[in-house]
Amino acid sequence: MFDAIDAGANLATHPSVIEVGCGTGQATEGLLQRGCRVLAIEPGAELARVAREKFEPSVFDVEVTTFDDWASQGRTFDVVFPATADHRVHPSLRWVKAAEVLNPGGSIALTTNRTLDGAGFNEFSTAARDLHAKYLDDYEETTSPTEEQLVSVLEEAGPDIGAVWEAAEPQASGGGSLLEMSTVSWHRWNDRYTTDKVIGLLSTHSAYLSMPGGHRRELFAAMRDLVDSRFGGEPVRSYRALVGVAHKV
Repeated sequence: MFDAIDAGANLATHPSVIEVGCGTGQATEGLLQRGCRVLAIEPGAELARVAREKFEPSVFDVEVTTFDDWASQGRTFDVVFPATADHRVHPSLRWVKAAEVLNPGGSIALTTNRTLDGAGFNEFSTAARDLHAKYLDDYEETTSPTEEQLVSVLEEAGPDIGAVWEAAEPQASGGGSLLEMSTVSWHRWNDRYTTDKVIGLLSTHSAYLSMPGGHRRELFAAMRDLVDSRFGGEPVRSYRALVGVAHKV
């Protein structure tokens, strides 16, 4: 990931970076290893504490707030790095505020993973339709694009990072005309899910959380049987990992 960001944002120059949503600092470490100086914005006080204790204060600081509410106080940076947290920023501020805090010629670097059609996990979702129909009255099945469809949409989106990222990630928004797309790189990778991991993923979705507890347990038990009997307990999920870099216009 950082090699792709480096190619577009030139991390070799040891830029100043504002990281939006650092969490415990997993991505931060990669930035610091490349000589960047990082100010992180993290709304979770405990997550911010963990990140602050990991890194030297001479190259890292963190402020506990959201990017929406954060006051720049005139500070500007060479790189804005939301990673996958860009959708947490209000659409009216997402690109405007990023452009405001970038130095001339500065870059914004975004990352996301997009699921793809054509692997075992999608086959599992198709096989589970009857179970969903039995237990959920208003369940809406979501579909993933094929790799060819995703690449085609990205290539047609043009130089506006807002349009590109809206195509790449359904939670994104258009309107990034202040930032011109420089590079988009991607690679395909697969993740093998255990039965427990499948149920753990599904249990985070609101459609299942809103079910009566007894019905949810019955549905998940049936899904466990389906994963074990039809998919050997390990369906595969395919992704395209995307990295986009845009420069301030």
